[in-house]
Amino acid sequence: MLKKNIFKSTVFWLILVLFLAAAYVIYLNRDKFETVIIPFVVGALVAYLLNPLVGILQRRGIPRWLAIVIIYLMFILLTAVCLTFFIPVVYSNISELISNIPRYSQQYEAMFNNFQNSISYSTLPVQVKEIVISQIQGSLASIQQLFLSFLKTSLGAINSVFSLLLNIVLGMIIGFYILKDLDYFKTRAEILVPRRWRGTAVSTAGEINVLVSAFIQGQLIIAAVIGILEIIGLSIIGVKYAFILGLIGGIANIIPYFGPFIGAVPAVAIAFLDSPLKALLAVLVFVVVQQIDNAVITPRIMSEKVGMHPLLIIFVVLLGGSLFGILGLVLAVPITAVVKVIGTKIIEKIV
Repeated sequence: MLKKNIFKSTVFWLILVLFLAAAYVIYLNRDKFETVIIPFVVGALVAYLLNPLVGILQRRGIPRWLAIVIIYLMFILLTAVCLTFFIPVVYSNISELISNIPRYSQQYEAMFNNFQNSISYSTLPVQVKEIVISQIQGSLASIQQLFLSFLKTSLGAINSVFSLLLNIVLGMIIGFYILKDLDYFKTRAEILVPRRWRGTAVSTAGEINVLVSAFIQGQLIIAAVIGILEIIGLSIIGVKYAFILGLIGGIANIIPYFGPFIGAVPAVAIAFLDSPLKALLAVLVFVVVQQIDNAVITPRIMSEKVGMHPLLIIFVVLLGGSLFGILGLVLAVPITAVVKVIGTKIIEKIV
């Protein structure tokens, strides 16, 4: 028995080392592995998000394979509705917005130039004029860079839409097989863990699953609700491209603390070109929606908390963003929460 346990422990650590080594090699050559990895990542995410729904149908006596088929048919139906009603509106908004970005850039440039001229001919001290003009030129350069970056990103997204659709289709197929044989994968994973650690590993995985699933599902629901409220608010005050701007605001809200500000910038910038009053109303829309989110939506939907201090959340979000960009901003909090759970379990075992 002792030899058998030693053998299993050796196999476990060997597999873990090989897995980490393979992950590191894949990371170094991520550009080459991207086309293979992305469908599996999408498939794993699909399986993770749909598994609770499959479980609900299973508890009602429906076989697992049939429950998966029903959920997939519902997803296909929802996708068809989106393609029919929402995608044309989104595409029209994005196309018109992209085509107008150069004009918006020119409008802001003219606006800043007029303000710069008024400062130059004012009676302000020379030193003050130089500081103000320097700040204006810096702001203008930043705005132009923002518009160009948005244009480049949007065009890149449109060009890669077919690749994205292919990854989603492959991911759905992979997700189906993951959902279908989920118990098999769980059993195989448990066997690889040495018996004396198995209970701790299973309980830790359960805690991580509850934490991450609550966080992801809650954030997606909150993003959808926030997006709808912002679309309604921006439409009421007459901001152009309210649908796509509200959609951007909802998606940006997934990023803790900084998301609402990031999502508000494009809407306020476009509203300002119509009038300063409309820009102020746009700011008011985002502030009101954020207050509703903080007071009502998030407390009701996010039944599970990540249990992290706000300062820690701000730190990991900034660190994740600086290291991995947008993906780092979005994943910083759940990854830190997972590390916290694992670290707590290790400390409990040691102490």
